[in-house]
Amino acid sequence: MKQIIVLIALLLASCTNNITGIDKHEISKVQHRVYDKLFEKEDRVLMASEKRNPSSSYGASGWYDADDIYSSDNYRATNNVSGISNELWAYNFGFGIPSGATIDGIEVGIEHRSNPSDITDLLVRLRYHDGILKYSDNKGDTSTLWPENDTIAYYGGSTDLWGISDFTPTIINSTDFLIILTCQGGPAIAEVDNIFVTVYYTEATTTINETLTFGLNLGISTISDLGGRSEERRVGKEFRSRWSRDH
Repeated sequence: MKQIIVLIALLLASCTNNITGIDKHEISKVQHRVYDKLFEKEDRVLMASEKRNPSSSYGASGWYDADDIYSSDNYRATNNVSGISNELWAYNFGFGIPSGATIDGIEVGIEHRSNPSDITDLLVRLRYHDGILKYSDNKGDTSTLWPENDTIAYYGGSTDLWGISDFTPTIINSTDFLIILTCQGGPAIAEVDNIFVTVYYTEATTTINETLTFGLNLGISTISDLGGRSEERRVGKEFRSRWSRDH
């Protein structure tokens, strides 16, 4: 928007050298409106998200090939479940949430399947270390069976903080931020192809101050009166300030 206004100002300065019958006071009003717009302040709020796969994992007793959950590539962590499984962890996501940002929500995606379809979630939650170990609410869906074909189940969302009020960029960016999964049912083979996390956040407000040094010179204008007389006058206006841009 600012660029458009600057362009208008420059056009006013360059295209009005031969104006006839235009009141210079009206021209001045236009100039002042352009000036006021140029010197406005803007507060910009940037909402963003980051999606990351883990680069570290841990499978407690019963889980095999836990490091196959790093991407959706049809290589899977497996567990022959009959009852309740032990924990499968995904962590070290490599987030780079900027300092000062507000965490708005967290979404976890788990690509899984079961053979036969006789497994459900028992536990899906977040864990992190902030002087002491802290755990989120449990988002596990204990009523929906894992299908026999790969399916992504989503937990949380863009405004869901999992019952935790003190998430910060430092916590999210830490290697101690992890996802814990356990499942139940069987006997069946539980398979997990990928676990990923999307973090939604709002960056700290950035105030942008923009000013510009420029001159509006409207050149020589012909002013005519009712008696047919005319005279040439130089009509001009100049605004001066500094150009600055603070991010």
